[in-house]
Amino acid sequence: MPFDTKTLWAALMVSNLLFGAIMLTYAGTRAERWTLRLWASGQVIKGLGILLVLLKPMLPPVLAPMGNSLLYVGHGLELLAFVVYSGRPGLWRGVLVLAGVAVVAYNLAYLRLGRELTAAHMALLFSFGLFVFTAGNTLVIAMARRKASPVQSVLVLSNATLAVAALVRTWYAAISDQWLPGANLAFNQILFAIGYVSALADGFAFLLLVKEDSDRDLIRLATTDALTGVSNRRDFMERTETAWRLHLRLGLPMSLVMLDLDHFKTLNDRHGHAIGDAALRLTGEVLRHSLREVDICGRLGGEEFALALPGSGVEEARAVAERLRQTLAALGVETAHGPVGFTASFGVAAVCGEHGVEQALSQADRQLYQAKAAGRNQVS
Repeated sequence: MPFDTKTLWAALMVSNLLFGAIMLTYAGTRAERWTLRLWASGQVIKGLGILLVLLKPMLPPVLAPMGNSLLYVGHGLELLAFVVYSGRPGLWRGVLVLAGVAVVAYNLAYLRLGRELTAAHMALLFSFGLFVFTAGNTLVIAMARRKASPVQSVLVLSNATLAVAALVRTWYAAISDQWLPGANLAFNQILFAIGYVSALADGFAFLLLVKEDSDRDLIRLATTDALTGVSNRRDFMERTETAWRLHLRLGLPMSLVMLDLDHFKTLNDRHGHAIGDAALRLTGEVLRHSLREVDICGRLGGEEFALALPGSGVEEARAVAERLRQTLAALGVETAHGPVGFTASFGVAAVCGEHGVEQALSQADRQLYQAKAAGRNQVS
């Protein structure tokens, strides 16, 4: 059934204004949500631009191109938000230049409307600008420096669909001398309907993508030790128990290593807690970059860390511990008076039996204190 393209314009205007207003309220003034505020501002400006496009017949000639100009500005802000979100903030100047060129080019062309240019020419120019912005959105989101997800794919697909619709509209305006941008032609209505659905999908997908990242951040905060970047005690124990149950069924070995920084209280008292924290951070960094992907490392509390080494027997675990001991002993924490070194003692135990993890931790702890008693900075 035919429908008025202006109805879709009005519906898209309302959805953009509502999306933008709701997300501006949600984002608030928190610094970490400024990308979301940028995107939401773009939606509001696009909504205002559509409103001015609908009111164009009632506006004075000097204000007639303002609606399309605001649409360009809104799309520019949306692309800028995607650029920042995708981890490529260095492209922001290019986005601003692109938006500025688009606005200036459209307004200069509008001054020639009725002489050298027709409404179809203006539609061609405007549609091609939309193609450039939505194609930019597609590329930037597709190359985002984040873990890929189905929601991200939906966002890429919706923007790619918008880009194709804009390009087809550009082509149709280029080959038609009589076509009017707002005409209720079937071809025009189909393009508007595709653009409307894709724009809604784009909005919902980005909101879900932001929520997905927020959920990941919450999980990370709940499972990661904030100072060292390794698992916290609860996450370490859960992951280690899961790994051990699998290895128990498969009949594979598994070992635990406990390590404790030597004379840590003296380090804190002599050089300050900031240096002690730096030593803990450095230890966490060494552990995260020295172990295999299947290995599990966590901070149990204070200056005490634990490692789970799936598939490794006691001798292999001792070799890993010795390599870590030598690495830590060769490092130092930078201070105003030069680097301050520190060492660590290690205890190793094999995981055995149905309740092996707790027993192995206790055994590794006993081995650790044997290393301490034997003079520290060694593996037992």
